Amino acid sequence: MSRIRVSARCALAFVLAAASCTRAPLDPARDTSVRVSVGPTVLTGPEAVDPGADLVVSNEHLRLSLLRTADSASLRVEMMGADGEWVTVTGPRYGDWLYYGTTPTRRATAVEVIANTAEEVAVRWTFANHRIPARYGNPAYAYPFERTIWLRRGERGYYSHTRPLATPSHSYDTEHEVGWGGLYGAGTIASRDVSVRTEDIVGDLRFNGAGAVDAVDFRWDEDGLRRVLVPLPGAEFQAPRFSDDNYGGVYVHAVGVARSYGAYLYVAPPGDAEPARSVCAFAWRNAPFQLPAVTDEQLAACGPNP
Repeated sequence: MSRIRVSARCALAFVLAAASCTRAPLDPARDTSVRVSVGPTVLTGPEAVDPGADLVVSNEHLRLSLLRTADSASLRVEMMGADGEWVTVTGPRYGDWLYYGTTPTRRATAVEVIANTAEEVAVRWTFANHRIPARYGNPAYAYPFERTIWLRRGERGYYSHTRPLATPSHSYDTEHEVGWGGLYGAGTIASRDVSVRTEDIVGDLRFNGAGAVDAVDFRWDEDGLRRVLVPLPGAEFQAPRFSDDNYGGVYVHAVGVARSYGAYLYVAPPGDAEPARSVCAFAWRNAPFQLPAVTDEQLAACGPNP
């Protein structure tokens, strides 16, 4: 990862957004607040940030940072463990599985902290240079998009919303994904209508194709944590089997042209975890972006029975 000194970051922020670049040192007294930091310093307000900087959003439960391996649009998610150490809870290669027509591999062209209080931090990444390669007999095309995430004080989950910045000239569908992908191996996936062991999946398992209000409870045998995924709005889920060694995990699988989609990703130790149904209701009722109307009856049937 590239590191940029404070003075260089401030200069860049001034050029990009005339930001004041006011900063404060890390303060242990703010550990129960949500905060956004770049390197060793905490940002104290909205501002533009160098896309190459090491930006981290955290609260007392979660720490989110941009993954810089194969996928520069996905997040590495870490959870605070019982021993006081951060533990990575997303897949090591693809993070939270952000896929927008293809795996984004180019660095973001702009990064903005758009909300920054002790209660909520929101960060928007713009990928103006994202392209879909020629494949399946279709030509290559530009597909710019932006991704925004929100993390709040005290929450064990975060919101993600992705939207296109241009409409492709073609009419064929493309895939858009986010979630608990890349956590390969044995585990249990349960939703309103599905309950399955990942090792029993043959081919790719797709369910909730009608886009009903639903949530998935995913328990990976390797760590026993409870992960919940809530598509916002409702969307299809996919649990893949790429090979006999690479299977498992689950993610939102939204198919369409110039598709906007969102999700709430939640993770907690079994003893502290809320039921998926409660997480679903919370996610819908508190989303920071616009969603279609949802009824109490729909939320009461969201996810597996507690």
